[in-house]
Amino acid sequence: MAGDETSASSLSPQRKTFRVGMWAAIVITITPILSAGLVLGSIYGGMLFDQFGSRSLFLTVNLFGYLQSVLSLVETLAFVIVIACLRSYAPAEKRIWIQIGFIIAVIYALVVGINFIGGLAPNFHLYILERVFPAMDSRLRAMVFVTLVYALMGLAVLLAIPAFTRGGLERIIRWCLAISGVLLIACGVGMVLGLGMQTNAWLSIGTMLIRITVFPLATVLIAVVFRRAEKMKPGAELSLQDQN
Repeated sequence: MAGDETSASSLSPQRKTFRVGMWAAIVITITPILSAGLVLGSIYGGMLFDQFGSRSLFLTVNLFGYLQSVLSLVETLAFVIVIACLRSYAPAEKRIWIQIGFIIAVIYALVVGINFIGGLAPNFHLYILERVFPAMDSRLRAMVFVTLVYALMGLAVLLAIPAFTRGGLERIIRWCLAISGVLLIACGVGMVLGLGMQTNAWLSIGTMLIRITVFPLATVLIAVVFRRAEKMKPGAELSLQDQN
């Protein structure tokens, strides 16, 4: 036990960053799957409690919705942490893209945070949109937050790709992030362009499938990459520091 404490205390700041990034990537991997489970729970729970009256149904659906909002907020914070930690992993010449991605990720987190508050205080986020975009049609305001979330997250995901320049696992990460980022942006743009309810529904379903399959695969591999970077020998770690 004492040896583990000594080992933990002797970690360099860079290695501590990699460890934090690893755990944040694991959180991102788990939360979309849990969120999908809550969606199913909301559907089947609503069917189950419907027999007890409309009040029980209302409480059940709102409980699952609140838990899903909490998971979304946790995932968002973990996402920002991973992007921040990638700055220590990326080569020096690619670090500017990670920095831009980090700024976009922070904006994305603010949007999700406002949406979370909107869930606690109904119409709060719509009130803000009304102040920011007074001329916007009221029917579009409810879609703006979803569109912003998809577009901002997708852009931040794409800007994280330059951090991974090697082959092997990092090649898979690049492809997974590219697919996830493009589809997230496509879903957001599709909603803005008003391609129709059916098209938007298919985009939303596709995005959900990506978020519980391809994107978690990317974050699992990012966790592995951070773990490997944390376990590098001192000489290799200095070489990585020289890159940054």
